[in-house]
Amino acid sequence: MNCASKEEDLYTPIAYNLEIPELFSDKLIAPIIPVDNPLTIEGIALGKRLFLIRYFQEIIHNLVLLAITQQKLLQITNNLVKV
Repeated sequence: MNCASKEEDLYTPIAYNLEIPELFSDKLIAPIIPVDNPLTIEGIALGKRLFLIRYFQEIIHNLVLLAITQQKLLQITNNLVKV
């Protein structure tokens, strides 16, 4: 899509109908979804992707910290054994 695109070429997002299961309907307050920012299938997919990216970044960060800690502990134990 570019600036010269015709109006009929514009993409229209697909609205998503949020259905709360009957089991939860009496226990939850209905979500407030703004009229100018409706829930869409594309928005949900983006949210899932961003959540997973953040989730895996945190896991990778923790694994790196664990690896560094293990390396430092190994260096300390090696130094203790040498003495």
